[in-house]
Amino acid sequence: MIIRTMLYTPQEMKQIIKIRAQTEAISLSEEALSHLGEIGTKTTLRYAVQLLTPANLLAKINDKHDTIIIC
Repeated sequence: MIIRTMLYTPQEMKQIIKIRAQTEAISLSEEALSHLGEIGTKTTLRYAVQLLTPANLLAKINDKHDTIIIC
């Protein structure tokens, strides 16, 4: 049996990433959210979500209040 699944749209990916960031108490700028959505579209949603933790750690080290992803 083959079960077809639909890919997430970029907007859906952004929403999922936003919810995950809120769950982990990570503050994301709108720009960072857009970049992570693009990364998720080009790679996988799992990879984009896994980038939240290292990006948050770097933001804390650099005394940033919002996590910013530079691509």
